[in-house]
Amino acid sequence: MKDKDKTKEQLIKELKEIRQRIVELEKSEAGRKRVEEELRESEEKLRESKEHLRGIFDASEEIIFAKDPEGYYIHANAAFSRIFKRPLEEIIGKTDEEIFPREEAKVLREIDLEVLKRGETDTQEDVLTVKGDVHIFRTTKVPLRNEAGKIIGLCGFAEDITDSRRMSEELKERRMYLENIMRYLPDAVITEDAEGKV
Repeated sequence: MKDKDKTKEQLIKELKEIRQRIVELEKSEAGRKRVEEELRESEEKLRESKEHLRGIFDASEEIIFAKDPEGYYIHANAAFSRIFKRPLEEIIGKTDEEIFPREEAKVLREIDLEVLKRGETDTQEDVLTVKGDVHIFRTTKVPLRNEAGKIIGLCGFAEDITDSRRMSEELKERRMYLENIMRYLPDAVITEDAEGKV
């Protein structure tokens, strides 16, 4: 039916329907804009939260990392990069097999799998090669869980204890050396401090 053949009432009815549709469209447009603004605000808060977390993560002198269930690094902090002398780009998205010698990587993966299987925290001392030097790390691994409690990976914290372990071994050797001297000396030994006190 052509517009000129329509009655006045039909045209008024169509006009009201068009106006109602315009109001609905304006409401939905306003709603869409409101949702977009809320989304932008949420994204900004998420970005700020990630920046804060990254700041805390990188402020630690201790190595901090996270892996997915397949063993791929999904997060690592600046200490990891510094201690293992690799940029984060060479760590994130890689497995231990791509970072450490084969046997060391195998041991690390076995520990990871045990943490994922048992769902419990594990602390061990790992002996790892860093650019040809052997280091000892006290490493704690914790299962990561989603809101439903399902294990979705693991998080690790590692402290390089190489120097303290070496000093401890040196002290132990010196103590044994002195004990052996004392054991085989025929007479008593008297020692004095810097002020001459016995």
